[in-house]
Amino acid sequence: MNMKKSIFILALILTFFTSCNRKEVERLKQENQSLQNLINQKENEINSIILLLNEIEENLTGIRIREERIMKASSGIETNNNQIENIKSDVMAIDDLMKKNRENLELLSQRLKATTGEKQQLEKMINNLNSQVDRKDKEIQKLVADLYDKNLQIHELYSSITQLETEKAEIEEVIDQQDKELHRAYWIIGNSKELKKSGIIVSSGGFLGIGKSNKLADQLDPFDFNIIDIREQNIFPIEAKKAKLISLHPSDSYIMRKSDDGKKVISFEITRVEEFWKNSKFMVLSLD
Repeated sequence: MNMKKSIFILALILTFFTSCNRKEVERLKQENQSLQNLINQKENEINSIILLLNEIEENLTGIRIREERIMKASSGIETNNNQIENIKSDVMAIDDLMKKNRENLELLSQRLKATTGEKQQLEKMINNLNSQVDRKDKEIQKLVADLYDKNLQIHELYSSITQLETEKAEIEEVIDQQDKELHRAYWIIGNSKELKKSGIIVSSGGFLGIGKSNKLADQLDPFDFNIIDIREQNIFPIEAKKAKLISLHPSDSYIMRKSDDGKKVISFEITRVEEFWKNSKFMVLSLD
């Protein structure tokens, strides 16, 4: 009886240890697989980065070959039609390769951010390639500009130049718009009834309707006025017995010219432009 009991207990112990060993083996297998997956992921990350680096280097080599070919073809006294077509083809190819390099450098930057571990060497390589691509871009811009000077109309084939031209045009347009706004003013000439009806002037002061004077309304709508560039118009022809400037401007910055007989006001003239428009961009002239 004791022997059977001992054998039974031993069997239980062996079963327990066997079960524990299986669990431990399974755990180690899972850890090993996780480690292997991590290694594979790192290898894939490195391989994809190496592929991009190699492609950029190959593109730069292709660009240099085409650059030398263009310089050789354009160095003669005359460039025939076939050479011009070849130059155009090479410029377009260079443009495509430069675009691809920019895209690849952007991908490299993104993948570098997602990469774990040591990045210093990779960052150095990417920065170096960025510098190479920037230098090459400037070289190609100069080459295309030289070709333009030789009457080869191909500058529009290199997108880096067209982009700069577009940006320059946009900047000039903004500057021009700002310049126009800076020198924009608003004016209106009319009798007092019309100006009151439009809400441009209002009556103030006086007592029981006596001694009232006209002044500008507190809120003015530019849409009620004529628009001018103050550099272009300084004389406003009018014909009225009386004319009064309602808006506030320095008295020595304008004159009202009268007819020879002195009975009519025939024009309003701004004599000191900057001083006249300094305090207000609205000019209101009431005629009665």
